[in-house]
Amino acid sequence: VSTSPTSPRSGVYYFSQGWKLIGLPGIRRFVFLPLLVNIILMGGAFWWLFTRLDSWIPSLMSHVPEWLSWLNYLLWPVMVISILLVFGYFFSTIANWIAAPFSGLLAEQLEARLTGATPPDVGVFGIMKDVPRIMKR
Repeated sequence: VSTSPTSPRSGVYYFSQGWKLIGLPGIRRFVFLPLLVNIILMGGAFWWLFTRLDSWIPSLMSHVPEWLSWLNYLLWPVMVISILLVFGYFFSTIANWIAAPFSGLLAEQLEARLTGATPPDVGVFGIMKDVPRIMKR
């Protein structure tokens, strides 16, 4: 939390401040649970993508006319990068959509800790009890 509103801060400063906030009691679970979901989802998605690339790239390259076959050396990396970018964007959007309810819980906990208020009691059963409220948001 910045004490001086007039001094500009860098992104590295705010990253380090956020890293310090992760160490507060009861905050880690709200950070690591969405992170774990994202790692599992993105890892599985990229594993599936890399198993499919062996068939997709030749299929896409078959649409290049024969007289432009010399472009294969240039088009192959462009196609792979394009597929990776579209795939990464699509699955990061899905992962953020899944993790969004946990971001609300994290914001509630951090606001309560930083303002000195009593944080809501959210153990494992507390989170399960709040699932309807989270999904309603």
